[in-house]
Amino acid sequence: MHYCLNKQELNQLIEFKAHGKEVNDRKLAVWIEESHDWNVELGCLNYLFAQILEGKRHRNQDWSHMIPLMYNLVNDMYIRIHECDSEFTTYMLMSMRDSNLSLDEQLIILHNDMCDYRYE
Repeated sequence: MHYCLNKQELNQLIEFKAHGKEVNDRKLAVWIEESHDWNVELGCLNYLFAQILEGKRHRNQDWSHMIPLMYNLVNDMYIRIHECDSEFTTYMLMSMRDSNLSLDEQLIILHNDMCDYRYE
């Protein structure tokens, strides 16, 4: 089973791991716990991670330590960091874009489809 994190959920995960901040969303806390037990794969898009880092930079918050922290999570929990590479971009462009969804929402849907090996 897998679950793709949206930007707010990813930010909560990062804050939890970097600063020990409590995860307010109970459902997300369970997903994180299950991921630590290697029962649920969490997915995240590096595109959303970059947006989080950009926001921290604009607020003059320390962000540089978060890059190695994020990429080292794969050693502590069941998480897949999906790069927005040529394969993902090609898949994204082949999919119909739903004008009622934000780009972030559409990317999460596409990521889930790819994790489930749905390419149609």
